[in-house]
Amino acid sequence: LGLREASRKETADFTIVYMQTGDLNKALAYAQKALKALEKSLGPEHPNTRNMKEGVEMISQRLKSEQ
Repeated sequence: LGLREASRKETADFTIVYMQTGDLNKALAYAQKALKALEKSLGPEHPNTRNMKEGVEMISQRLKSEQ
């Protein structure tokens, strides 16, 4: 993996870890960071970018439902 790709993967991995531990605020922060990196490197229509965008939306919805 290249440095940028590894960094994106690590950011996505942190998103998963924080979701699994129930820290949705941190998960959302990492998911948003990963989404920005994916949009910049792969473009908004790339399948990986769309998947991360769906992840951001899902985490946001979960946070809203817990309020």
